[in-house]
Amino acid sequence: MDNMPSRQFQLTRKEDEEPNKVAGIILKIIQIICGFICLGLLRYYHLLFPYESRLYLAIITTGGFILISGVLLLGSFMKQGNPPTQEALINLLGAAMYIATGATTVDLYLRYDIHSESTRVGFVFGGLAIVTGFLYIADTFLAVRRQRDDEL
Repeated sequence: MDNMPSRQFQLTRKEDEEPNKVAGIILKIIQIICGFICLGLLRYYHLLFPYESRLYLAIITTGGFILISGVLLLGSFMKQGNPPTQEALINLLGAAMYIATGATTVDLYLRYDIHSESTRVGFVFGGLAIVTGFLYIADTFLAVRRQRDDEL
């Protein structure tokens, strides 16, 4: 009986995966909130984009990834969850698109008067898009870690 290890310090695989799963769910909720804020800024303030392609990039990125992140969030609550490799690839795409959207928006609004309200909102939108891109990068690392844990 004395040779038996204490159960207090043993973690099962399920208990070990819980922090990654909870962190992923929290990140997805924050990503969706940031996406709605970006979309609200875009629609409410009618941000000006001289090239339609930049406007389309902003709309597709924010609207599209609100939907995609919502589906991934729902999948996180299901028994099997999301395939980690697929989730990592989607997150990388989201990161690239949000960072590209934010960078092109900041680049565009650097050319305008800093004291106008639309320029300030353009900077806020661009900065928030870049931050959201980094949230997707963090979520990618969590998905890769879940993939690695699944292989062990």
